[in-house]
Amino acid sequence: MPAAKALNRRLFLAGTTGLAMAAAATAANGTLPRAGAAQAPDPYSLELWEPLLGRALAIGAGSIRLTAVDRGPLGFRLLFEVGGAIPADDIYTVQHPDSGPVALFMTAHGEHAAAIITHLPKETSYD
Repeated sequence: MPAAKALNRRLFLAGTTGLAMAAAATAANGTLPRAGAAQAPDPYSLELWEPLLGRALAIGAGSIRLTAVDRGPLGFRLLFEVGGAIPADDIYTVQHPDSGPVALFMTAHGEHAAAIITHLPKETSYD
C-alpha cells in the first residue's frame, strides 16, 4: 500500500486555492462552471494578471500592489506588497480592473502576501 502524502504548506495552499475558486464561482452564479462553456475571460488566468504588474489594486477599504507574477508548472503565483491590508491568511476579494471582484486565498507574511493559482491539465474532465 503506498504511503499517504503528508500535508505540507504547498499541498494545503494548492487545495485551498482550488476550493476558494470553486466557492467564488458558486457564489457568483449558484453553479459550478462547466468545462468548455462559453464564459467571460477567466479571472484566474495568467494573461489577466501579468499586465497588472506594478499596479495598485483595491482590496476591501485598502489597496495592495502586485509586485511579481511567477509561472509554475501547474499555475502561477501572485506576490503583493500589502501594507497591512492583509493581516492573516484568508480569502480576500481583489478588484481586478478588467474582470471585477476576484476571490483569492492569500498567505500573509508581514508587508507581503502571496496567492497561488493552480490549474488542472486540460485533459482532466469531471463529466
